[in-house]
Amino acid sequence: MNKIDIGGGHNPKEGFKSLDMCSGADIVCDIEKRWPMEDCSVGELHTQHTLEHVKDLIHVMNEMWRVMKWESYATIIVPHSDSAIAYGDPTHVRFMNAQSMKYFQGKYINKYKLDYGIRCAFAELVNETKVIDADIRAGETKPYFIEQRWVLCKSRKYFKANSPFNLENGEPKATVYSEMSDTMSKAYKLFSEKNKAYGNSYFESSDDLRYANLERKWARLKTFMDKKTEPDFESVEDTLMDMANYCMMEIVKRKQDR
Repeated sequence: MNKIDIGGGHNPKEGFKSLDMCSGADIVCDIEKRWPMEDCSVGELHTQHTLEHVKDLIHVMNEMWRVMKWESYATIIVPHSDSAIAYGDPTHVRFMNAQSMKYFQGKYINKYKLDYGIRCAFAELVNETKVIDADIRAGETKPYFIEQRWVLCKSRKYFKANSPFNLENGEPKATVYSEMSDTMSKAYKLFSEKNKAYGNSYFESSDDLRYANLERKWARLKTFMDKKTEPDFESVEDTLMDMANYCMMEIVKRKQDR
């Protein structure tokens, strides 16, 4: 999984594997969700005529940063906003130009303290605007196709100097604590609902029965980790949430027993 073409679909760049939500991709994944790759595992990224279709660009750029190895490169190609074709595709959700990557380079969000959840700071090596087809078609005022191209590097040296202000030890300060609080609240709500439905049975069960719950959830999680695909009947997040609740319930049970 050394080279990945994001949005490559059925026809990825030569030498690359495609990451796309279509069934013909090498790695089937909605790129606006977490990608099924380990941190710092990909040697090169390429994406062409994809980011203009993306609603959550910050998530996609953060995922690019997460999976890229240090000192690796990402090439991004989109239709420039001065292109007529940028407005022709009904699935385009954004218009991009030479300024569109500056938020992901650290300096700009640091200068204005823009806590947008951006966790990356790419070094920009290439920022190129190139006219591919200057023809003015009937009823149009813009050249038919202008290409915008960047080459970004995940550089340790650059990141050290331009790391986003909202990161602490590589993690977003406010965002992480807020999400942790929200997740724990959801876990408690789930515990309350299930404990009521099951009549407090966990706290009245034998050791063997209680441990069996954790073993069952761990086996399910292990299946996901081995196959790198989520089960149809339960998401990985649901499995982890149940495991977290079982662990906290066991802590309470042990305190009660003492």
